[in-house]
Amino acid sequence: MGVRTLDFTGISGHALMSTARLTVAIFVALLPARGAMPGAGVVAGLLLGVLVGVSRVGIRIRSEVG
Repeated sequence: MGVRTLDFTGISGHALMSTARLTVAIFVALLPARGAMPGAGVVAGLLLGVLVGVSRVGIRIRSEVG
């Protein structure tokens, strides 16, 4: 699943898993906080997932599935 002409092999599983887990973990950790903190935790988790994805591209990790 990718685009051969763009040399795109797919979205990193590392990025997907870290985004899913970090977003939920930070949200749950911030549930006792008041106001917008849990929502800010969701944003932080999403941004961390993006950083993991960018780091995978930065070190040129290729998918083994092809």
